[in-house]
Amino acid sequence: MSIYDQMPNGKEHETKKALEYKDYVEGTRKVLEDSKKEEEPYTVTVCGREFKVLPNVFSPKYFFDTELFAENFPLVEGEEILEIGPGTGAISITEALRGAEKVLAIDINPAAVANTRANIEKHKLNEKVEVRQGDLYDALKEGEKFDTIFWNTPFGLIEEGEISDLEKAVYDPDYKATERFIKEAKSHLKENGRVLIGFSTTLGKLELIHKFCEESNLELRLIFEAKSQEVHPVKFEIFEAKPKENNNHGILLNKINEAMKELGSKSKWLKLKEAPDGTEILKGKRIVMVDDLRNILTSYVPDLIVSTNDHAGFVLHEQQSIEELAEQIIEKAPEVILMDRKLANGINGADVTRSILQKYPKTKVVGFSSEGDATDFLKAGAVGFVKKDTWEAAGSIKQIAELLKSLEK
Repeated sequence: MSIYDQMPNGKEHETKKALEYKDYVEGTRKVLEDSKKEEEPYTVTVCGREFKVLPNVFSPKYFFDTELFAENFPLVEGEEILEIGPGTGAISITEALRGAEKVLAIDINPAAVANTRANIEKHKLNEKVEVRQGDLYDALKEGEKFDTIFWNTPFGLIEEGEISDLEKAVYDPDYKATERFIKEAKSHLKENGRVLIGFSTTLGKLELIHKFCEESNLELRLIFEAKSQEVHPVKFEIFEAKPKENNNHGILLNKINEAMKELGSKSKWLKLKEAPDGTEILKGKRIVMVDDLRNILTSYVPDLIVSTNDHAGFVLHEQQSIEELAEQIIEKAPEVILMDRKLANGINGADVTRSILQKYPKTKVVGFSSEGDATDFLKAGAVGFVKKDTWEAAGSIKQIAELLKSLEK
């Protein structure tokens, strides 16, 4: 039985739909055959840049999804990307030039590897873009992980059978390669990473993509679509798949930017930081940081919000009296207070600590200052002292976690 005939209940309109799908697949085959007639290298333009195309490589001259995906790739500046099936390397190179930190491209087709390498050299990107030959993730080194994994998938579904390396760019027998790409992706993602799937709902079977994502505990959403033309009118899309346990990624990112804005910062975070190692104890704890310097507070916002899973608060001391500041802090219902020593107008954080603990003796206050003497804080009733690093927040936050762990023993 042909794959095109495997329709539920054998209904006439469903058979007609299957024949239409077969026509689309055959249309793609016609475009592919036309591209095979190119026997010499030639040049194409993608996103305003020239790229060399070698024979036996998936070509942007014949397949327009390459430029659509390169132009509309949802890049996060500074991210590290893995692209499967780069072909000419046009997408990998475009995203490196747009601001990706590093791009690794892997292709099963040796001609495509040579083609991508030639274009890397053409655009002088040897330090940012690397290409390897391999089948999906097989060419990765142990421990290599990425912020984004992308594949302009071969969305033409055909029956199982032997096909050439070039045909593997457009056809996926029984969607076995696509299934493996989706199901193994999580093992190669950094925390809060994502999978981007270049697709066509005209030429592909979206229900199978949904199935593979569901079986992999990935949440799938459409982030880009556009109309185009091959032999027939087609639609191309980019879908994003993210581990369901990372669904609060966007929430945390929004909270970081809201806190930065409240503190007067114009900086906007586009990428979520990972929580510092060893800070699991902070997750869910309501921690309030107090300081009289905006730049110090904003430097701690991302790490504290991520480490506490959005349970961190920040209080800027300007003109408040000791009593007013104490009440402002307590209004945030803290479990732990990180108290600066030298506050505005000569106020000492140890005196604020004493004022808070007189009314709320169960609150944990940690002296948190760039000056190393803990005596005044401990006399005021603080549970400990951590030296504040004004350059690198993560190290100080790890020390806070270690202090709180010691208190629970």
